[in-house]
Amino acid sequence: MQEEKGITHIYTGCGKGKTTAAIGQALRFLGWRKKVLIVQFLKKGEFGEMNSLKVFSPNFTLIQSGPPEFVEDWDELKSTGIIKDLFEDVKNFVSEGEYDLIVLDELI
Repeated sequence: MQEEKGITHIYTGCGKGKTTAAIGQALRFLGWRKKVLIVQFLKKGEFGEMNSLKVFSPNFTLIQSGPPEFVEDWDELKSTGIIKDLFEDVKNFVSEGEYDLIVLDELI
């Protein structure tokens, strides 16, 4: 059995920069024609940086959940089951191995 190799980056903290750092990693992968999936757990809507990635590469996929604005009330969102269902989808994406990079934005 071949050993799986990978790197895990975790960006946390208050304020700006976490999504931007993850997008930097995505750009690096897309530049090498790798497949990238970004899953935004608490964001939905138009964002310039995500639109740029879509234009930049056909190897980019974006999945969003939640309302059009940032969600701070986790309890309300968890009660809908959206997060649990999306996380199950993510586990399938990981096990299928279709993507070279998977970014889980706003998961923690």
